[in-house]
Amino acid sequence: MNNKIASILRQKYKIQKYRINPKIIQENSNIVQENPTITIAYITCRSNPKIEWFFYSLNRELKGQFKNIKIIIVDYLFQFYPNERYTEFKKHYQRYENINIKHIAPLPCPVQGKYKISSQNFFAAGLARNSAFVACDTDYIVCIDDLSVIKEGWFKVIEWGCKNNYVVLGSYAKVNNLTCDEHGNYTYDLDSYSKNLDSRFNNPYIKNNFATKVSGSWLYGASFGMPCKLAMQLDGFDSICNTIGSEDSEFGIRLGRLTNEIYYSKTLFSFEDDLLHFVPENYSFKRISMVLTDKTLMHTKKGKNSDHAIIENVMESNNYLPFLPNNLIELKDKNPEEIAKNFDKSIYWVNGELISKCL
Repeated sequence: MNNKIASILRQKYKIQKYRINPKIIQENSNIVQENPTITIAYITCRSNPKIEWFFYSLNRELKGQFKNIKIIIVDYLFQFYPNERYTEFKKHYQRYENINIKHIAPLPCPVQGKYKISSQNFFAAGLARNSAFVACDTDYIVCIDDLSVIKEGWFKVIEWGCKNNYVVLGSYAKVNNLTCDEHGNYTYDLDSYSKNLDSRFNNPYIKNNFATKVSGSWLYGASFGMPCKLAMQLDGFDSICNTIGSEDSEFGIRLGRLTNEIYYSKTLFSFEDDLLHFVPENYSFKRISMVLTDKTLMHTKKGKNSDHAIIENVMESNNYLPFLPNNLIELKDKNPEEIAKNFDKSIYWVNGELISKCL
């Protein structure tokens, strides 16, 4: 997306250039919480996300004590089969005492899910996390992907981040043949670990396994934790990344404009099963370039593909708000039908055609 497109978007939605606000940084970094309540958002779009692995390994971390922990399951299929999904998932967590679970569908979206106005489903990874931000009623929120097992020490970093109002960025490895038993003990193919280890993990800049201060651009995939107030101030992941990708890096860059208390941790580590990522489902999420505004502006900077153009654009700007406003605070009190009724069809373009023409 070039500056001409950005200018048109700002004029249409009256988006201004926001610079770092020192007051906000201070508010988000100097408060230490006692006995914090933490929300962990488990994100899935799979029929079998191996959610039992998450509960087994989380229970090991918490030593069976779920006090001050809330869990939100953001489940793509829940919008279509709420009773069946609730029953299936409950089997995996009903054994734990005092566990607080909220099972929800993602927010309505023009390009994905039950309320889509497009002819097919498109990739929109930031949607589920935005849905968790809206549903969260605690001061701190953590997001983790499905097919994951969390490593020993994971929750210590979350607790530390929460108590100090820090942003913590997790590390990960995608491995083959991952297993996890009910005690949280896990196995995987050792050969696959080194081939698919998080590219940030062995960066020479990282001197401390527990936490190293980094820039927001280090936010990438896997798990991360942050004050929920901060996520709402940012208005969540930018919907401009829907169908394209790069939503995590774009979000991280904007995040760095509101706080400098961002830490990458080798201890906040999760394993993900790489082979199960490719198990076919009877639905899919197409990833293409989303085109905005006029057809004559459908091409981004010459020689750049769309996800690179998005990152280049956010790097050049001083915004901390998304280019396409989500208005997440307003969505807290709205039902799905109400949200879907207010979709702005004029801003969503796919392959040069208004999405309303691609029904």
